Amino acid sequence: MMACIGYGQDSTNPQLLRSSKAIAALNTVPYLHMAFEDSTELIAITQDAWYLITNGDTTLWTTQASTRMTAAGDTATISIAGDYMGSLTVNYIATAADSLHIRFAKNHAGVFPEVSEVSIGTEDHALTFVTLLPGLVAGDDIKPQIMNSNGNDDCTILGGSLVLWLIRYD
Repeated sequence: MMACIGYGQDSTNPQLLRSSKAIAALNTVPYLHMAFEDSTELIAITQDAWYLITNGDTTLWTTQASTRMTAAGDTATISIAGDYMGSLTVNYIATAADSLHIRFAKNHAGVFPEVSEVSIGTEDHALTFVTLLPGLVAGDDIKPQIMNSNGNDDCTILGGSLVLWLIRYD
């Protein structure tokens, strides 16, 4: 007779028990998705300075999905210590020859790699990158930032997506 999980029967098969626990753990892995679209938010930029990708009242980003992480405005807060992966995409309009960079900041400091692109015109652009965010602890705040390293031109932000997910518990 084959044991069945659920339906009031207990299984004594260790492999089935491990599988059930693994599936339950996957359903509770911390992750967060924040996004926005159809924006015309203008970020005033001074060359070589990092700025939050946000608006004046920090309501630009909205939480799309979240498990065991919290978000408020432009900030994702880590609840479970460990190593995370992060994905950030920003759509924007810039002027010719701007060199825009995006990155994640942890607790207001840029400690993670960045990605950059030199604009060749004023059309819409998109920057996307995926990076490892190692050694995060409960309470760490993660925020998206932008910088122009080739001019003081302001940047119009059109849309964005930010995803964080735990890959290893501490």
